[in-house]
Amino acid sequence: MRYFHFLQPNQYVPGSKPMGAAERRVAVREKHAYRIGVEMGYPLLEERFSMLQHAGVAFTDLRWIYQDHPEPLYSDSCCHLNKEGYAIMARAMASAIRSHIEIEGAEIESIRVEPANIAINDPRRSVSFQVLGLSSTGRELNLGATQLGTQIIAQDKWLQLDPQRGTARATRRGSSQILVSHGDQEAAVEVTTDWPMLLTSDDGVAAPDGNEPALRAFPSTSHEATRREALRVQLAECPSGTLAMLAVSQEPVPLSSLTQERLGELTLIPLVIDSKGRAQTSATLPQGAQFVDHALFLRAVFLEPQKRALVAASNSLVYTIE
Repeated sequence: MRYFHFLQPNQYVPGSKPMGAAERRVAVREKHAYRIGVEMGYPLLEERFSMLQHAGVAFTDLRWIYQDHPEPLYSDSCCHLNKEGYAIMARAMASAIRSHIEIEGAEIESIRVEPANIAINDPRRSVSFQVLGLSSTGRELNLGATQLGTQIIAQDKWLQLDPQRGTARATRRGSSQILVSHGDQEAAVEVTTDWPMLLTSDDGVAAPDGNEPALRAFPSTSHEATRREALRVQLAECPSGTLAMLAVSQEPVPLSSLTQERLGELTLIPLVIDSKGRAQTSATLPQGAQFVDHALFLRAVFLEPQKRALVAASNSLVYTIE
């Protein structure tokens, strides 16, 4: 009997699925016992991925299959899905099984990566790539899906790869390479990363009254000040009676991971909200040449003072030091 091992997706895996307000009401409970189990247990499972693969287990990580699916897919606050959610999972499982069987015993004569050149224009988002191999029978096989004998590494640490998902993300602007090997076959893919100094998006969470905090930032016009001083930040439509903070991080600050533990890892700048629901502050930026061209991620969060539960969040901003 053939054995295939899968880790199922779950809505409590931080950053695993974009969710609108309607789906969050159905699928997310802040104090759900399963949420604690997933947030604490899934990282322990992740530590054992390589052990499974080195042992020859046909293992596939399905945690991220809904990352590009904002439509509602979860049907309850545990883990269950609607019909479309199950269909997406079934297709992913069938593809993994088929790829695994096809590659076993195949003689790979050459490999390539698609696309041949990768451009990343937003440090918050990953881009996808595939590792393809041409077999001696003339068939082109997906080598990255099964990871059987395929090695995928980044030339630079700021180029962050997820070989299981076949994605790449960058935290600084520049150029690098993805190096791929399978057996004695090798390939290299050029990666270029470039984006504006200031990026904004519409990805906040509105307060119960419907107002959604709006975050804006204003870089200094002085090059030296841009490097060493501060980024001026303004907020509007802030909910009153909340614990308001500006979160600054060298990694994206997705709403699904704003747990107390995650907030403790961020630089948090207190905000004072005036009578018109506005606030402003200056975000002190790291010093040193090592931060040049690196992205900093900002988002204002508003918590219920007693329970520290998320009430609202602003849109996210990315500021890149030049």
